[in-house]
Amino acid sequence: MINLKRSTFLFCAFCLLSFQQDKIKRIFIVAYREPEGMYGHIKQVIELRLDKIEGEEPQLCPFDTTSFDKSGNPVETKLGIKQRLCLLITYKTKYDEHDKRLETIVDDGNRTIYKFNGDGYVVKSEYYTTSWQLLDYNTYQYNSAGEIMESDRYGSLRDPKPIKIKFEYDLDGFMSSVHDGRWQWTFRYLSMDSKGNWTKRIAKRGDKIDTTTRKITYY
Repeated sequence: MINLKRSTFLFCAFCLLSFQQDKIKRIFIVAYREPEGMYGHIKQVIELRLDKIEGEEPQLCPFDTTSFDKSGNPVETKLGIKQRLCLLITYKTKYDEHDKRLETIVDDGNRTIYKFNGDGYVVKSEYYTTSWQLLDYNTYQYNSAGEIMESDRYGSLRDPKPIKIKFEYDLDGFMSSVHDGRWQWTFRYLSMDSKGNWTKRIAKRGDKIDTTTRKITYY
């Protein structure tokens, strides 16, 4: 016979864990773009930006689709970039048995290796060619809330001086600007879903305006 009190307790505990997971913002660092935090037990994120390819009708390119495992780790991103047509690039991320990120491999064989501090935050990402030549690397600094506030980007050995990239956030904890002293992207968020993740965003850099819509599915 099922113990009703025990069943009720387990159900409430599961609901509490689910609620806590929804309220925890996890920082995702993907090899090809700036880091971002998201809430909830995410299964897939599809981002679309309306872009015009010369000589053709406007179409949704570039786009990207990121898939997550049941532990909440991004495991694969299919990125569409605009050249003469849409070019698809695939990034796959591997983890160890403790869900610690090991590397992200691009379909051309290049890869990014991650280094962590004692708190489990990524503090360095190294980008290598297929022949294991180090092309560049980033280091990351965090604030007390676990948000990335600064990243130093080191290029080739010919230019060892780092580029210092700074991140700023709005009152909701979303990135409001990214800048390095020479350029600056500012962000405005137009809509959110029930988990608190943005679903439409406008990014502006000088005269360039980029609108991104996002479809998020959850486990």
